[in-house]
Amino acid sequence: MLSIVLLTIGLWNASLEKSEKVFYAMSFVLSLFSAIAVQKNTRDMKATKTMEPF
Repeated sequence: MLSIVLLTIGLWNASLEKSEKVFYAMSFVLSLFSAIAVQKNTRDMKATKTMEPF
């Protein structure tokens, strides 16, 4: 949560075009989504391996 607030403050004060600010914000949001997706997939794969009969 803190990283999102700091990114928002940084982009608000940055001397960039609006389109560049949106690009950086969306890149950050998508990177957060991908990190969570990888963590969930890794957890699910581990759970599936432990449930398989040998």
